[in-house]
Amino acid sequence: MRRRGSLADAFHDAPLAPINKLLGQYITDLDKWIEKTTKDIEAAQKLVQNILDEVNGNVKDRHLNHKTNLDEAIATVESKLEDRVSELTKWKEAANGVLEHAINKGNDVHKNMDPSEKDPSTGTVIGKGLQKIDEAKEKVEGVSSELGNIHGDLQTWNSAASGVLSQVVLKAQGVHKRLDPTGSQTLATNIKQIEEAKKGIDTANGQLEGQVNSLNSWITTAESIRKAAEDKAKEAYDKLRVNQTLDENVKKIVQAKDRINDVHEKLNSVHGSLGEWKSKAGDVLTGAIDRANEVYEKLEISDTSKGDLKTQITNIDNHNKAIKEANEQLAGHVSSLESWKAAAQGVITKAEGKCEEILKRVMTDKNAELYKNADLLKEKGTELLKAASEAKTQAEQNVKSALQAVVEMDTSLKIDLKAVKDGIKTGIMEVIRVLKVNELDKEVKSDLGILRERITKLREQVESSNVNGEGLVGGQLKQLKSSRETLDRVTGPQGSIQNATNNLDQKFKEEIQSPLILAIEKVDSAIGALGGKFELNGGKDKLETIFGHIKEEVGEIKGGPGRTVRGTWQNNSGLDGIKERVKGLAHVFVKKGNNSGFKGRVEGWLEGVIGNKKDKPGLQAVNSWLGTNSVDALRGSIKDQIMKQLKHQIDAAQGMITQDKISDGPNTITENLKAIKLACETFVKELDGELTKGRNKQFVDKITPGIGNSPGGATTNDDLKTAIRAALVALCASARQVGNELNFLGISVFGTILDEIKPTVDDLYKKLDDATSTPKPGQPPTPEAGTAQAVDSRLQVVRKIVEQEITNKFNNEVKQPLETAVRGLTGAVNEFDKQAQEQIKAAAKKAITEAGGQISKDNVNITLSDDLMKQFKTVHEKIIDTQTGLQPSLEGLLQGHIGEDDPASGGVNIKDSGQFKDYDKHVKQDSDSLKNKTLTGEQGIANEGLLPEAIGNIKTKGLKVSNKHIYYSA
Repeated sequence: MRRRGSLADAFHDAPLAPINKLLGQYITDLDKWIEKTTKDIEAAQKLVQNILDEVNGNVKDRHLNHKTNLDEAIATVESKLEDRVSELTKWKEAANGVLEHAINKGNDVHKNMDPSEKDPSTGTVIGKGLQKIDEAKEKVEGVSSELGNIHGDLQTWNSAASGVLSQVVLKAQGVHKRLDPTGSQTLATNIKQIEEAKKGIDTANGQLEGQVNSLNSWITTAESIRKAAEDKAKEAYDKLRVNQTLDENVKKIVQAKDRINDVHEKLNSVHGSLGEWKSKAGDVLTGAIDRANEVYEKLEISDTSKGDLKTQITNIDNHNKAIKEANEQLAGHVSSLESWKAAAQGVITKAEGKCEEILKRVMTDKNAELYKNADLLKEKGTELLKAASEAKTQAEQNVKSALQAVVEMDTSLKIDLKAVKDGIKTGIMEVIRVLKVNELDKEVKSDLGILRERITKLREQVESSNVNGEGLVGGQLKQLKSSRETLDRVTGPQGSIQNATNNLDQKFKEEIQSPLILAIEKVDSAIGALGGKFELNGGKDKLETIFGHIKEEVGEIKGGPGRTVRGTWQNNSGLDGIKERVKGLAHVFVKKGNNSGFKGRVEGWLEGVIGNKKDKPGLQAVNSWLGTNSVDALRGSIKDQIMKQLKHQIDAAQGMITQDKISDGPNTITENLKAIKLACETFVKELDGELTKGRNKQFVDKITPGIGNSPGGATTNDDLKTAIRAALVALCASARQVGNELNFLGISVFGTILDEIKPTVDDLYKKLDDATSTPKPGQPPTPEAGTAQAVDSRLQVVRKIVEQEITNKFNNEVKQPLETAVRGLTGAVNEFDKQAQEQIKAAAKKAITEAGGQISKDNVNITLSDDLMKQFKTVHEKIIDTQTGLQPSLEGLLQGHIGEDDPASGGVNIKDSGQFKDYDKHVKQDSDSLKNKTLTGEQGIANEGLLPEAIGNIKTKGLKVSNKHIYYSA
């Protein structure tokens, strides 16, 4: 049974697997060919699309004769219309969409021309622009109001600053006089006035800072408003280009290149023919599969099969069972012979014993009864021996017959296997013949020819198609007609496009030009209102005049440095005047001659202490010690001697303020005052050290020897020294006080404030000057960008554009081209409709021709090649190959599983097949005695097999003992 199962598996798995694989490959290749044919149809559809593109003007070749009139008719329209249009699935839906879109866009144009204010999310572009212009106007009015306030504040600040600066000048002049040796007032008497001036300047500084900040803020706001107004005017002008919106709507009417794609659906009949062919091919394949199943059933060896191979294998199995039964019977006979042999041997042995015993007990008298019985027993024993000998001979004969039966069984098995093998070969050839496997390519060519005829006949249906929906492409032509009618309602003489074109002039004036003119007038009015805030003689409606007025006001604050003429300042005013006067004061302390610089200042201070004969009476605390006679001469002598001893202190102080230390850059006022203060502090430090308790007497003693007594004077030496000591202390105190006042009032208060204010005022004045600058002689008359004059000029340009140029642009660039394009629409649509019908039919016919040409140029010469059913051709060639095809492959499987033919025996050589290993154990195929048909059963399992050995054992082992007794008795 295991041999039977192995053979069944071999025939079930091996031979049918290649058949199933080849048939499956054939079906796959057929599907691929159908897919390729589908792609060919799609290529034909693309060809239709290319023709449609040619009609729409989307190809580079502009020299096609049938398109010349169409190109000329729509040339003007194409130059203005959009290049692209959204893809539409059906012509009617597309036309309706275009109609609705055109109407909606017309409404949008109307809405976009609406200048009324609306919610920001729904407002129109022009409305938003006008709204922004109104916002700009409100901001300008706000700035105008703010400028009015600023102007009032500037006037208030100007008045306050003028008063404060006047006080500052007066107080500064007082300080200058106090520092000037020619003055008549002492520094101490003016301290109170300086403190009052300080408070006034603090107030003026606070007001000045607030006004400058307000002025800076206004300048920034005014500039941003100016730029915003200019941008909005430009934006309003740009939004007037309505022709672009209308162009976009008109463009979408002309191009409809994708609307003929529905013609592809009519090629479904071609596809249906392919499906019919595929169905027929499926029937052929079904027949092939049925034949293959028939072969499979004949080769099937399962329990339920009824094939020839199953019958032969059943016969072999029955023979095998018969052989096994014979073996079992032989084994029984051998066992019986063994038992019989043992029993016979026992009987004979006992009989011999009894005979001996009897012979001993009885007499040898032949007449005796025992003698007679013994003789009878001997006779019977002889008969028994003869029977045993005959049985042995018969057993040996049966063994020989059994071995011969084994030889005949082996021969019959091989002959039967060859018959089975030959039957299978015949069945394979019959299946291939019935299925026409070798002629399958002819059947395919025949089907392809029928398919080509059906495809070619579709051209007649294309030619008979009309706009009523009849014919292969009748549906597309009918849709084209319906869409044309819908399109006429848009592009016709009474269409929505023509109606919208007729109303362009009125819409333009009412909703574009007039609102813009009104908006510009509002801007002019706002600027005029701003100019009215100032007391201007003329040009109050121009920003240039307004900014110029503000510049003059700031210029008064800035002032000018002026110059000195014979010791008197001229044209010296404002912050620049203060800066220049402080710098002049610093120059007074710089040494230029013998009695100039710091020495001259000390000499003046000393005269203020001891007096002179001119305008300085001196201090009574000093003069009272000098007496009353010849005081003027004595004062001069005292001054000379003191100045002589103060040379070291004066030189030290002079080193602190030189010409190169006078500043003219940032913080000029404080830096120059610091230099004067440092010189005073150095002088005080050096002099104060000489007036201390331990050194005072020595310093005074150096002065008094050179002073002569005045004639008739009452001055004693001690009084003179007292006067000198008092004068030196007063001189030191005066210098210290000058330094302290400069530090507190001139540096910490006035100087710092003025240095901080001046750069701001200078920068503000420069910006105002730049904003009001005009072209210089020799330069182009165009004002520089960013100036007030440029803003005024730009507004004037906008006025001109809105009032004049915009109308010309609308008429020449919008209305006229649009009217020309609209007039050409009807002719272009008619020509397009005609060309579209022709191209639809031509494309369909060309696609059909191309589809049929994929099979063959005619129905006679259909050749399977790499371009036509390549996969089928390749697979079919493999099936019919005489060396490796279906038939030799199946026969090769039979050779491998059953064995090659053995002409000598008339059967098959099962040994070389390797498929009968278990059978070879029972009957050795290499045995020479088997080949010679002389099995002995005595050569062992290795030489003859299990079955011959078992049969041989009957003779060699089963009769061995009986042979011994038989031969012994004989």
